[in-house]
Amino acid sequence: MKSKLFRFLRVGVSVSLIGYLLTLMDLGDVGGRLIGLDPKWLIGALGLLLVQTAISSLKWKMILESDGVELGFIYLFRVYLVGGFLSLFLPTSFGGDVYKAYSVGRDQGNLGKVASSVLFDRVSGLFALTTIALIGYVLLPDQQYAVLITVVYLTGLGGFFLATSNLTLRYLDNIRDKFDSKRLWKIVVTPLRSFRIYRRNYRMLARALLISFVFQLGHVVISKIYCISLGIDISFGLLLAVIPIIFLTDVLPIAINGIGVRDSAFVLFFVLLGFPKEDGLAIALLLLFMQYVYNLVGGTIFLTDSLKTRASA
Repeated sequence: MKSKLFRFLRVGVSVSLIGYLLTLMDLGDVGGRLIGLDPKWLIGALGLLLVQTAISSLKWKMILESDGVELGFIYLFRVYLVGGFLSLFLPTSFGGDVYKAYSVGRDQGNLGKVASSVLFDRVSGLFALTTIALIGYVLLPDQQYAVLITVVYLTGLGGFFLATSNLTLRYLDNIRDKFDSKRLWKIVVTPLRSFRIYRRNYRMLARALLISFVFQLGHVVISKIYCISLGIDISFGLLLAVIPIIFLTDVLPIAINGIGVRDSAFVLFFVLLGFPKEDGLAIALLLLFMQYVYNLVGGTIFLTDSLKTRASA
């Protein structure tokens, strides 16, 4: 009952924010930009989205292998696509991670390690995103909270290393009997142990972080392509400063797939940079549209697999 209530509330947040944004806009201007866009750029954007999924699948494969789980690239690529499709209908862009962890963990009979790999995949991506966002924020004019944000960033980084240290793991082993639920203890300890393995595999870690940075920079490149197709003249440097900050709003679980929240962030930052609010909404809506178009690939795979499963049953 509570889950349904929260789902309706998130839908309400998304609809309310989009509705409010539309009341602020010259809809004729926004519609004209979207209708008059240059479609050839969108083909390139779809290609880059496919590359992003491919390198993310490769990173996931490397993380799993460092923990002794060997899986094929094509298999993980398909699961990644389906997870992306399902995340369109779930709170935050991380919703599809639950499917990836459960689907692969169920097939391999090792849910703990697989779930840990999915979580670390997301954590490494979030680290790259926050790092780029921090650099971008410092580069923005008239920023006021650079020191505070840097302290929070370094505190979070230090907390990760502390949580995955031998000291913490030994402490958790010592207090195992104090946990009322052994399952809860396992849920806490399993990912920390896997994270410890990941960060001690320096070669894999360096490759995973490099892929994470390339992936996040890909968001900036794709956003630039969308701007070009819409005729919005904004420099790559400005997009590098604001796009990572905008995409950080996807972490907030208050709307379905960030719809409304991310769009509001686009409008806010474009206005702060001196661009018309209609430009911000146009690129936000185009990004959302392309996200759904691209993830139809994952939806097709999901539907095909579901029909095959039902037919065999």
